[in-house]
Amino acid sequence: MHTTKLLSTTAALVLLTACSAGGEETPADSAPQATTEEQTPEVPQGAITEGQALEVIAAYSEANNAAYRDSDASLLEEIEGGSLLQRSLAELEQRLARPEADREPIEEWEYTDPEIYVPSGETWWMAQASAGPREEGSQRLLTFEQGEKDSWLLVSVVPLSVELPAIALDEDGLAEAAPADDPAGKLLPQDAVQAYEDLWETGGTGPGEPLATGPTGQDILERRTPEDPLMFSRINATTPDHEHTWALRTEDGGTVVVATTAHSETLTAVTGEPLYPGELAAHYDPTPRNPLITHHTGEIVVSIPAAADPQILGDRWKLVGAE
Repeated sequence: MHTTKLLSTTAALVLLTACSAGGEETPADSAPQATTEEQTPEVPQGAITEGQALEVIAAYSEANNAAYRDSDASLLEEIEGGSLLQRSLAELEQRLARPEADREPIEEWEYTDPEIYVPSGETWWMAQASAGPREEGSQRLLTFEQGEKDSWLLVSVVPLSVELPAIALDEDGLAEAAPADDPAGKLLPQDAVQAYEDLWETGGTGPGEPLATGPTGQDILERRTPEDPLMFSRINATTPDHEHTWALRTEDGGTVVVATTAHSETLTAVTGEPLYPGELAAHYDPTPRNPLITHHTGEIVVSIPAAADPQILGDRWKLVGAE
C-alpha cells in the first residue's frame, strides 16, 4: 500500500493551527491597557501563506497521481471535495468498469508555475497553474476550500480557454473576495450559472445572451445541437449536488467567478428507434432506449468586467449518471 509513503505528502494538505509563544503569564495589572487610539490596527489575514499554498498544490499533484495509479478512491476523498470529487469518483468508477486491457495508461503529471490568490478573511483560495508546459490549453484555475481539521481540499479545476484577467491584490498581496450579489458588472456572480446553462438550454435567448459572444460561448452553441439530423437534444439545468459560488475582485473593478453547475441531457431519436448508449452512459444502464437521459456536473469560470460584457473563461463537466 502507498499510505505510508504518502504520509508526508498528504500532511502538506493539512494546515496546522499555529500556537502562540509560551512563557509566564503576566498579571493583568502589570501594564496599562492600550486606549482605542493606541491599539494597533488589525492586519488583514489570509487563510494560508503563499509558501504553504505552493506546498499544498505540490502535495495534491503527487497524491492525485497515486490515487489514480492505485485506483484508490479513499485517497481522492482525502484531497478533493465537492463537485470535483464527485467528478473524480465517477471517472474512476467508469475507468474500473472497463476491462483492464482497455484502460488508458495513467500518465504522471503535476501543476507547475502556480500564481496564488488568497482572499482576506475567507476559508478558500484560488491558484492559476499549468498542468504541463506553459502552452495554449494548459492553464487551469484551481479552487481550494478548508476541510475538516484545517485540511485543504481541491474543490474545482477548470481549464482556461481565455486568459484570466488580472486579479486585484492589496499592498499585503491579498486578493479580495466579491459577494455573490456583487453589482459591479452586467451580471451578478450568483447568476453566472443560470446564464451559462441558458446557452445550453435555449442557445442564449434568455439570460445567457451576453455570454454567447465569447469563444467558449460560441463553442457551446455549436456543441448543443447533435450532428445527426435524426437526433433531438434537450438540455435542462439541474441543481448541483454541491452548489457553490466563489468570486474574486479584478483590477478593473469586476469579478472572476467560479461556480458549480449541473444539467441533464435528453437525447431522442425522431424515428422512435431505441438509442444505444455510449460507453459512459452504458456503465449506468446498457439497455437500448429512447429517449436516453444523461446527467452531468462540473464547474465554470466566468469573467464579469466592470464595463464590458461578461464571458466564459472555461468550463469542465463530467457525465455522472444515466437513465
